[in-house]
Amino acid sequence: MTITNRKSQIANYLKYIYPLSWVILAIPTLFNLHRGADYRFYNSYLTGDFNSLTNNLANGFFMASWFILVAIGYWWLFRNADKLTKRQLILIAIVSSFGAFLTVPFGSTDVFYYLGAARGEITSNINPYLGGFVKINPFHATLFFGSGPIMYPPLWLTINKVLWTISAPFGLLGQAYSYKLIFLICHFLTSWLIYKSTKRFDDFILYFFNPLLLFEFVTNAHYDALMLLFIALGIYLILKDKVILGLTSISSAILTKYTAVLFLPFLVMYLTIEAWKHKKLISQISNTLVAGVVSVMLLTISAYPYWTKTGVTMLKGITAQSDWFVNSFFATLYVPLIWFYKVTTAQNIPSVSAKYLWILLIVIGVTILVKRLIPLITRISLTTLFELLTMVVIVFLIFFQRSFWPWYASWAFLPAVFLAKNNKIFKLALIFTFSSLAFYIPFVFFGHDSTQVLDNLQVLYGLVIFSPVLIYLVSIIRKNSNKFA
Repeated sequence: MTITNRKSQIANYLKYIYPLSWVILAIPTLFNLHRGADYRFYNSYLTGDFNSLTNNLANGFFMASWFILVAIGYWWLFRNADKLTKRQLILIAIVSSFGAFLTVPFGSTDVFYYLGAARGEITSNINPYLGGFVKINPFHATLFFGSGPIMYPPLWLTINKVLWTISAPFGLLGQAYSYKLIFLICHFLTSWLIYKSTKRFDDFILYFFNPLLLFEFVTNAHYDALMLLFIALGIYLILKDKVILGLTSISSAILTKYTAVLFLPFLVMYLTIEAWKHKKLISQISNTLVAGVVSVMLLTISAYPYWTKTGVTMLKGITAQSDWFVNSFFATLYVPLIWFYKVTTAQNIPSVSAKYLWILLIVIGVTILVKRLIPLITRISLTTLFELLTMVVIVFLIFFQRSFWPWYASWAFLPAVFLAKNNKIFKLALIFTFSSLAFYIPFVFFGHDSTQVLDNLQVLYGLVIFSPVLIYLVSIIRKNSNKFA
């Protein structure tokens, strides 16, 4: 199984949208008007003076200057990419990622949740699925001792403990930067596997240099980079006809982050249809079963220490976090609905209304998938496979998710980068990464606390993130009655 289109595909619009993405980050950072104590506390932590306050404007100017320099560098890179050798481009990738690595994770504090979960389990024998783990967070405005349960899958918790143990001698910030380094390596390897799969080095450039991915994986240290590495490895192995190893890698991705399950049924469906065409169905079923057995063994090994103490309580974190209404398209609609109901009835909206709205959005999402993607299944190919994967993830994030954060858009960009760059689905995923990054303009400007409650800013966040994506999605549906690309 090979990808046949290997033509250089860095379109002109990419030469502008990537640099512009870094300018987006520079705008709010210039004045550093977020209300949290991000830079102040990092500086005081590094200097050892926890009571000192540094100049916010100076920090903002420093960070904004870096983002502007990166934007200029990207503009030069994409204008001259055709003139540079592969080795030169890899060197530029390493150098450019160094700045993202040095930048403090001011867009998210999740890396300190990882550290807290691992430390609580290792030093205090706390089972994270039963709650009570410590949230280690140097942002002093939000420092607290929290309780679970968490929704991290067992394989990630196992890997997390290994990373924490290795990095423990380096101190709190040293540990955070150790994770950043690990996820930078994951991001580089994922980009390289994409290149080895498509034989187009342009795809390495487009994926590795995507501003959202660099910012979320290398700056903010989200472990989604590891999940996507497993998925990219699985796709690479499947394209090399190493089905058992490929599906096992996809299973590893699921045991790292549950949302990777969105990829599995379509990959299995593609493999089954291809096997049917080439009269190798029995062999494919056998390979799938073997991969399933290996995956169950991996699940058993990673989950056993927790399952013996918690049982199905392991899954409680999923249901707990599914009740969050943060930054999503759902929240964008629900906040005005709350206001309208209160104005017209002088009463608070019934809690069941959230369920009804969510069901309505799910019905819309399923309708889009069924009506628009079924024709693709009947003519399945590698191109339609990656279109399916991309569209399923995007529809899931818009219509199914009730909480959304910008790094989620990376889930859709991975399969999209396998497509031709004039493909409408690729452009849709690219717009999604761009609009998700734009979320940080109001997010940083208005402060972090407003993302924890259903206030009017949820409407603003939702409009910034989802309006461009929905407008382009509607235009695709209107122009293509039976297909997307």
